[in-house]
Amino acid sequence: MRRAGLVAAQLGFVAALLVVWQVLAASGRLPAKLAGSPLGVVEALGTWWSSGGLLDDVRSSLAILLVGYVLGLAAGVLLGALIGASPTLGRIADPFITFVNAMPRILVYPFLTIVLGFGFAPKVVLVVFTIVFLVAIVMAGAFVDIPDEMRAGLALYGAGRRDLLRELYLPALSLKLLSTMRLALGYAFPAVLIAEYVGATEGIGYQVVVSQGRFDVDGILAGVVVMVVIALLLTGVLTLVERRASRWQGEAR
Repeated sequence: MRRAGLVAAQLGFVAALLVVWQVLAASGRLPAKLAGSPLGVVEALGTWWSSGGLLDDVRSSLAILLVGYVLGLAAGVLLGALIGASPTLGRIADPFITFVNAMPRILVYPFLTIVLGFGFAPKVVLVVFTIVFLVAIVMAGAFVDIPDEMRAGLALYGAGRRDLLRELYLPALSLKLLSTMRLALGYAFPAVLIAEYVGATEGIGYQVVVSQGRFDVDGILAGVVVMVVIALLLTGVLTLVERRASRWQGEAR
């Protein structure tokens, strides 16, 4: 199946689900107060937009996401490179990284609010904490997977550390980093929502909590829709960059 046909089939499936959902909600077979309805979600989005709060909430959530995401990626790549370059350091750090990475992030946030308050900083730190060890584990594995023969071969021709970085490490790790960026993005979004559940005064997660307090299912789903749209757009950009980088690397070979 061609890509256009696949996309059309996917959109058709989603449209059919929305129609069935709306029909069941309108007929009363599916309680709208418990499951909402597509038209109710559209109305909630319209109210959110007309109130002037939608763009401000999106801007607030995006600021937390992007700052935490960039810092988490940078720290994760650096930590992964250090672990991958030093087997001894890797063996020492492995149990600690595994333990911290397995820790539920929602349990960390109350501690962050005690130390840093309820401002911008603890929210960013939560996003960083959510993705940094994931990125480090993946990048360390990619670093270790580089064959020793390739390092030895370049060293034989007099390649120094900068040459190894430019000719070997960056090309070998770039595609892995791009795929890891997409994976980390999927973890960063829930972290933003969790951070906005407590002590926030704006943001998509904050609006979801407000809607929950009003038992407004359509408002909750409107927040979910906005977050999903943002996630799809950012993921699409990363996917496009990854494909072009893969094509460029293939041509370079």
